[in-house]
Amino acid sequence: MINKVIKLLYWVALFITLAVAITIFAPKTEHLILWQYVILFSPRYSYLFLCLFLLAVSHKLSKIQRYSLPLFFLVGYFYIDIQINFSEGTLDDKNAITLVTANLGEGSKQPKIEALIKFYNPDILLLQEAGHLAALKVFKEYPFRDCKGNLCFISKYKFTNKEYLDSAMFSGYGKWAAFYEIELNKTKVNIANIHFPSVRKVFNNFNEVNNVHENRIIAAGIINDWASTKSNVIIAGDFNMSVSDSLYRQKFSSYKNAISSVGHGFNTTVDYKYRGFSVPGIRVDHILLSKEFNIEKARVLETLGGDHYPVLSKVSFNGH
Repeated sequence: MINKVIKLLYWVALFITLAVAITIFAPKTEHLILWQYVILFSPRYSYLFLCLFLLAVSHKLSKIQRYSLPLFFLVGYFYIDIQINFSEGTLDDKNAITLVTANLGEGSKQPKIEALIKFYNPDILLLQEAGHLAALKVFKEYPFRDCKGNLCFISKYKFTNKEYLDSAMFSGYGKWAAFYEIELNKTKVNIANIHFPSVRKVFNNFNEVNNVHENRIIAAGIINDWASTKSNVIIAGDFNMSVSDSLYRQKFSSYKNAISSVGHGFNTTVDYKYRGFSVPGIRVDHILLSKEFNIEKARVLETLGGDHYPVLSKVSFNGH
């Protein structure tokens, strides 16, 4: 009976491995969009545990099955999104800024926000689902603030607001993108604070998959078009997509991803919560930078009480 269960689990793992490989390594699988969403937004650590279990009982597998296990772990490395970087970037301190992006939805706590400010002292915060957060006393050291439609831009540097994009274009509310320009050491830096459309509707109603996917394509295209016309670009926020998402690879792979570039280990930025239970999810919150920037460090910070984790990066630029 045990041997039958082990063999069944092997075939389950093989099926998942092939499905993941097709999803990750085939850049365009538009006819399998629903399957992509199931693969990309499922809790990924369950796959790792399954592979580790099969490795532990590999003596009960056939020779061919044992030889296929390295393939499982290879696919798992890309799927689980592990960062292995052996060196940190260089930094020009006179041009250095510390950025934090965070989605504050689902119960973020003010004392935790205060602790983040006190400990990390970021220069700029790009916040989503933040409401009218700018009035909080915790931001008294930040003279320049802008909060509209659940997006907040909190800065020690004077900035110019260029444009907002309304979520009504996706049948939502509030703003999903805000664009800013700051001057740092006589150089203009262009910054976008973004919150892409959620994929939650897909899992509530599979018939929504095409509509949701089309909205995400439009949003990603708008941001990519904006960034492609500028230099010294920072795009930060809740992308609602992982780096293995084909849409991310099509639109944003040319930018430096702070966590991908200098992060270490597992860096999930959202937990999946259901009826009091919480399991690690995936990395959907990003700080992206154009080629002019150097990245010294990047890390996912402690939770602020909600279901997302903040992302911090210290960067400098050498562009003009």
